[in-house]
Amino acid sequence: MIPAIIIGAVIEGILLVIGILIYINVLSTRKELKGFIRSSEPVRAISPAGLDIYTLPRPVTEYLKKALHEKPGKFKITALKQSGNIKVAGKDSFQPFRAEQYIRLDRPGFIWLASVKFLRFFWVSVRDIYTAGRSEIFVRFISAFRLSRVEGNMIAASSLIRYLLEMVWSPFLFVCQDNVKWENIDDSKSLAYISDGNINGTAIFYFDKNGLISKVESQDRYMLKGKGLSRTDFRAELSDYRQMDSYLVPAKAAIFWKDKDVFEKTSEIRIERLKNI
Repeated sequence: MIPAIIIGAVIEGILLVIGILIYINVLSTRKELKGFIRSSEPVRAISPAGLDIYTLPRPVTEYLKKALHEKPGKFKITALKQSGNIKVAGKDSFQPFRAEQYIRLDRPGFIWLASVKFLRFFWVSVRDIYTAGRSEIFVRFISAFRLSRVEGNMIAASSLIRYLLEMVWSPFLFVCQDNVKWENIDDSKSLAYISDGNINGTAIFYFDKNGLISKVESQDRYMLKGKGLSRTDFRAELSDYRQMDSYLVPAKAAIFWKDKDVFEKTSEIRIERLKNI
């Protein structure tokens, strides 16, 4: 029989190692985030009155008249607090998550830091970053042990489209970003084209009867299937528009990926807080 005191010491040692790993990884992530924010240049947000100088499709113009603030300032980052439910690869059930997201305003870029809960005492941390045309997704068990790391051109292309659709949380970006171009389709939808270096893609924005963006679809995103990435049709459904930090933005988003000719919901997102800094 192994003495209880030895077993206790071993357990304490394991917990200490796990604690050190968590501390090192969290410290590294926060250092990366500080550098991301520090390197961002401020952007002057446009007001509805300033839309006259832009040639935009009518649905986009009417939407921005509602979404923009009359007295805009200069900002570097849109910071979001999120919660919701997400399906993890290989699982059919939804798991609760909480996240922070930082959207860069001077050029395409974001950092998404999420914690997905499993059972009572366990979680998976996710660090999803896109910057300077490169993307990386890092997944760790209890913020300590690496489960997966995904990067490459396909992930970068998919992340750039994510940045495009998430401009709904920083609506002035639809006109402040020089690398976003618009093409009219009809009175209820418009095509957006975005580029970042040699990466580019498109998405269709749908507008409801109130002139707000209700849905975004793209065929230029990639989903992890098996051990590889596959180009997959994507849809985001947006709802519950609210005034947040003086801008009208959707507080809820439902994310769908197409699987066997059917769109399957993979996550539900709620915006708990939004601040332009």
